[in-house]
Amino acid sequence: MSTRIVIELNILYAETAKLIELDSYLQKAKELAGDGNEVVLTGAAPVWLYLKVAHALHGKAKKLIYRSPVTGDIVIFDHSPDLWTDKGITRKMVKMNRPRFSLFAFL
Repeated sequence: MSTRIVIELNILYAETAKLIELDSYLQKAKELAGDGNEVVLTGAAPVWLYLKVAHALHGKAKKLIYRSPVTGDIVIFDHSPDLWTDKGITRKMVKMNRPRFSLFAFL
């Protein structure tokens, strides 16, 4: 069973996030996230840190959510097995994202 983990990205650094400390931030975020959990990223942080943490958690978190006071929760990815067992919207979206033509046909 997965647990919901909320990571406030601003706790990963002191005053200002620094690129030179990025590996340290990513390691802390992975430790906080654990394996197979639902993870919520929130807090004041630079966009580059959100992007790098989201990338680092792909394959580690079952579900990743971005939380903003303006937008609310936005699902970034969801690898829950139940999404692939139903015949709902997810399967249709996957089929729609497949290319319908070959680029080589135009060369």
